[in-house]
Amino acid sequence: MTADYLLRRAQSLIIKQRLQWMKEYETTNNANSVCRRFGISRKTFYKWHKRYEESNRDESSLIDLPRTPHSNKLRTSNEVREQVLKLREETGYGPRKIEDCLRKDDIRISSGTIWKIISRFEKEQAFKQSA
Repeated sequence: MTADYLLRRAQSLIIKQRLQWMKEYETTNNANSVCRRFGISRKTFYKWHKRYEESNRDESSLIDLPRTPHSNKLRTSNEVREQVLKLREETGYGPRKIEDCLRKDDIRISSGTIWKIISRFEKEQAFKQSA
């Protein structure tokens, strides 16, 4: 069995279980009894019930959503990244000195972030050369 098959099977079982909650609620109209019967908290029940109702009772709404963010607002911009790499190439400075140079241009970025930018770039270059 492949990992994909096992994942799809697990999701299918989870959807069936949550559908049982919804059907039980439709027949009893009592969230407390549904929660007691299935051993879940009311907060959990209402979270899934809200998703189910908002999607017009679409079963696919009962799948767990990924927790990874769609975007990262704090991500360093490409312009700043290019400036860091340009300073590194031209001067050979380390992260702290680059941080000082960027501050003069009113760019606030930590030396740790600068170090990460430089390391990732160097790893990418090493990988490209080995390929």
